[in-house]
Amino acid sequence: MNKLPVLLVHHAANRDHNYPPCSIQSLKSCLAAGARAIEVDISPLADGRFVLLHGPHLETSTTGSGPVSLHTAAEVGKLLYTRQGHATIEKVGFLEEALELLEGHSHPVELQLDLKPHAF
Repeated sequence: MNKLPVLLVHHAANRDHNYPPCSIQSLKSCLAAGARAIEVDISPLADGRFVLLHGPHLETSTTGSGPVSLHTAAEVGKLLYTRQGHATIEKVGFLEEALELLEGHSHPVELQLDLKPHAF
């Protein structure tokens, strides 16, 4: 009998609750665990780039404030993720960083992008 391997999907790349959801470090944790599919939330920025964030407001999960869609990557790139209301040491990540991480990984991984259309 030929058994298919189990496919693990990590919602918001939140396998290891020690890292902020959708962060680069949480993605690394999923990859280290052998995940074959990872879902992350992306939000559009004012300059056309995409940030790894779920909510429409920066203060929900970062050290910033205001609507995500009104900020540029240069502004958001200076922010840190928060976890349980406290700043972490991890800078807010961007879609291209996630893609670079997966591109260099040793096994194929499906990245599911959940677009948060706050600006539309």
